[in-house]
Amino acid sequence: MTRRHPILLAAIATLGTGPLIGQSVIDPALRVEIVVQGLASPTSIAFLSPPFGAPGEFLVLQKDDGRVLRFGGASAGTTVLDAAVHSASERGLLGIATDPDFVDNRFVYLYYTESSTGADTSDPASPPLGNRVY
Repeated sequence: MTRRHPILLAAIATLGTGPLIGQSVIDPALRVEIVVQGLASPTSIAFLSPPFGAPGEFLVLQKDDGRVLRFGGASAGTTVLDAAVHSASERGLLGIATDPDFVDNRFVYLYYTESSTGADTSDPASPPLGNRVY
């Protein structure tokens, strides 16, 4: 027999403080809840495993400014990394994944468009170095 565990669907809201519009939760074991507000262009999320992170700690990427923010536990939006990104159009800090052996090696992989200036930019006159996985 399969035992069902309640699951929390976390919504990262960038605007507003009211209820989420247009959400239909069909499974009664699920709920939608705002856990972070005020982010600028968030693109991805990755959960951290103990002992490196407390239960419920996670990392959020911000596309345009290249920042990786840590939330949960004692962390309330702490910047843990700031990559120099080229964020024009669909470029920027776009993807994150923790290594399958994250607990042992603490590897986190990022996918982003690297700026050629060494600073964040969206200037089309300054072409990016390219898309990178670090």
